[in-house]
Amino acid sequence: DENERLRLFSPDRYSIRLHPGEGGITGIWDEVLERFCGDGEQTLRFAEQNNAIAYLDGIKRDMGIELSPPAFTTPLGYTYHIGDRISSIELDHIAAVGAIARVDEDHVWHTLPNAPGQEPVSIDRNSFERYLDTRCFEASEPEPQRVIAAQHTEQPTPETPQAVQNLMGQRVEIDGKLYNVDSADETVAHLSVVSSSSESNHDPEHRTEPVSAVLTRIADQGRELAPNISAYQALRAEHPEKLIGVRVGERLLFYGADAERAASALNRRLLQRDIPGMGETAVTGYDFGQWASGAKRLLEHGHSFVFAQPNETDGYDVINEADAKEYIPIGMELEIDGRKFVIDSVNFGTDEVSLRDVTFQNRQGFPIFRAEHIAFVRSFVEEQEREQPQPVTKPVAFYPAEKTHLPYDIEIQTLHIPEPEHDPPTAEPAEPEPPAMSEEEALILEQEGRAALSEMGEFVPDFDDAISQAEIDEPPAHRPVVSIPVDGEWQGFPSIAAAEQAAYADFKAASHRDAQNFHITDDALGVGGAKAKFRANMAAIHLLQELEFEGLQASPEQQEILSRYVGWGGLADAFDENKPNWSDEFAELYATLSPEEYAAARASTLNAHYTSPTV
Repeated sequence: DENERLRLFSPDRYSIRLHPGEGGITGIWDEVLERFCGDGEQTLRFAEQNNAIAYLDGIKRDMGIELSPPAFTTPLGYTYHIGDRISSIELDHIAAVGAIARVDEDHVWHTLPNAPGQEPVSIDRNSFERYLDTRCFEASEPEPQRVIAAQHTEQPTPETPQAVQNLMGQRVEIDGKLYNVDSADETVAHLSVVSSSSESNHDPEHRTEPVSAVLTRIADQGRELAPNISAYQALRAEHPEKLIGVRVGERLLFYGADAERAASALNRRLLQRDIPGMGETAVTGYDFGQWASGAKRLLEHGHSFVFAQPNETDGYDVINEADAKEYIPIGMELEIDGRKFVIDSVNFGTDEVSLRDVTFQNRQGFPIFRAEHIAFVRSFVEEQEREQPQPVTKPVAFYPAEKTHLPYDIEIQTLHIPEPEHDPPTAEPAEPEPPAMSEEEALILEQEGRAALSEMGEFVPDFDDAISQAEIDEPPAHRPVVSIPVDGEWQGFPSIAAAEQAAYADFKAASHRDAQNFHITDDALGVGGAKAKFRANMAAIHLLQELEFEGLQASPEQQEILSRYVGWGGLADAFDENKPNWSDEFAELYATLSPEEYAAARASTLNAHYTSPTV
């Protein structure tokens, strides 16, 4: 019948579809027969999607089907085209709409219709098709009337009695001023400006605002005060015993129980805000530019803390971290007013430190204690810490990652801790010089000495020819000595070059000594288009050549690179010098392999087959 004829000759009967689990290998799907097309008994597989599209056009011409841009289908049969609009219903029920610009073996590229100058951005093709199959994405033809509209859920009326009750006592910022909500009914809120201590004698400014407007403003302020929830929770889990302060805009903010403890120490007000991802929670903050002052106040009140600010990867970088126990370290010995004290205890509630006088600790009697303010004791702690000699490091050898084939550089340093300065030793009293000898006495002594030595058969040259004792005692030229660990033991070398050579030899020996068997754990091994597989093969070949040249055993990281070698099955284009889009790859491969290796690799394109990692 007519419907069956339309189905058989529909432009979308045949579509381009990824072969499941074969990493970018495409085929031609027949919607009527519900299977991939084949040539005889061999299912068609294409490493280059353009070849699949060209083959599909040939099928359409043979069947008399009008040529049109190809359709693409997902594993569950959802159809999409280049030019289709895609929409995604987000968590906040706002539709994000885009247009498909390009589809290749690995990615789907899309643009935003309302940003015509924008470069297309990509999404992994397998992920994109999974979103279509699960209806996280919707695809529609370009006509505006077919775009899936956002579905808005009905929000609760803000003027409910519960909402009004929650509003009481809140603070809201309007026109740059902070107001307190004194009272409210279901329609109107009565506000008074929050006065500073210097303005407490004046009547505060009053104003009225619609309850809905005040609730909206407070909700907006909650969003403005929200941190990156997942990154904040990760910090919270990593430092459960410390107050967590994160930068939001130009504020350093604390939340929940941390906010309640920090507000008292920082002398800041405590707000209650509906923070997205946290719900109704306490919030307090400090000017981020003054975080050092805030850190000192927290420590003076016995609070350990971590301060962090956002980074480019939607996480947080810690900029300061301190432990209150180290601020006033129990047991530390200090010298105050010429007497020696040991820090015995700290009472952060009263801001006092108990000091035990140990000046005369060896004498009998009761110990003497002294109480001082935390800030006073801290000044002596800082002074003593500054007087402690700091270790000095000096680099003696450096091995870049390119040389060691490790994912990091290696630097060998010497560590020197300066000795504390001592008073110079008192000079030894000089020995009295012998009385001066007359020329006649010296001549007689010289002649007697020569005669005595001649009798013993000794030859004594003239004093003018003799080598001075100073020259005999002069030490040889100083040679720098470098000590480094070799095979777990420290060894000395006469120069940095010798130490480098020994360290590299030890590194090569260790690579063989510590070699481990490699086990494949990545189920996605071998996934990717033809160009991606070629790059993985070449990376493995280059690495293997370097390892063989240097005589090194592959590290676990390098074994991971070697494991991505997938052979040359399906990559025959890389050996075809007449393929324009493979000319760079052909030149690289031809130059890298020896003639014998190249011939063997080229021959393997006919008999190499894909094997999944699970096999």
